Amino acid sequence: MGHCGCASDVCSRIKQELLLLRSRWHIILLGLAFQYVHGIFTQLAYRMHKPTGAPLHDVGFDLIPELPSDLRWISEAIFTSLLLSFIAWSFTPILFKRDFSTVLLWTRLLTVLVVCQSLRILSFSSTQLPGPAPHCHHGTIT
Repeated sequence: MGHCGCASDVCSRIKQELLLLRSRWHIILLGLAFQYVHGIFTQLAYRMHKPTGAPLHDVGFDLIPELPSDLRWISEAIFTSLLLSFIAWSFTPILFKRDFSTVLLWTRLLTVLVVCQSLRILSFSSTQLPGPAPHCHHGTIT
């Protein structure tokens, strides 16, 4: 863990990040664009879903029941705070001396995310299972 350097150190680290960004911008752009593609396929799978008989039993719903609608903001607040904390942390190499680069971190993160989301798209596009969520129950309009 480093300490905050003087302005010349920060400028030096910004220059290093910009050089890396210049060589890897296309990977980051494609990774961000794929988030849109994943959203399209998620919506497509949601619209293709036809609720069938009884939902599959889900132990997760037994262990952690669904939040009431007036408390769902708690889940969103926790997710948003974790996401914003990670984004802020990922830019700390610019201000503090770290053993990693922001550009390399985001390049690798987006590459892994694209691979995982591609597998997820293949999975939910090829299976239609009755889920335990309320919109998956027979007789509900999806």
